[in-house]
Amino acid sequence: MKYISLIYTAWLLALVLSVAGCSATNSAPDYSAAVKNPERPQTEVELDAARKPSEVLAFYGVKPGDKVADIWAGRGYYTAILSQVVGAQGVVYTVNPNSRPEINDRWKKPAYANVRVADGPFGQGRHRQRCGKDASSHRQSPRHQGGDRRGF
Repeated sequence: MKYISLIYTAWLLALVLSVAGCSATNSAPDYSAAVKNPERPQTEVELDAARKPSEVLAFYGVKPGDKVADIWAGRGYYTAILSQVVGAQGVVYTVNPNSRPEINDRWKKPAYANVRVADGPFGQGRHRQRCGKDASSHRQSPRHQGGDRRGF
């Protein structure tokens, strides 16, 4: 019992130190360039006050090179911003239950070369196939392992 307590204490200490180390060395990226991108449609810029994109991106810790998904992306408000934040080394999956060409044509522009469309019905596990290895190799917390993984 003492051995288990010692292992637990060491694990907890390692976790605290790693989190403290991350917060000390990693500052939040500056999202203002992506949010203030002059290529963004005015209709989307007008939504910024309510949607607070810089705060949302900081909350999720999105950074250059990340692979992210905009689930139920709608017209792509966050998809466009995420594309700028993750940059050429990152990937953004835009996912809607129904494909809409008038929306997806936007992602064919060179500025959005890192956007991958993965539209289709939710809840059937097909998004793993459309998004490839990235969607099926995500980590789960121990609490969620072995649970219901239907859907995405």
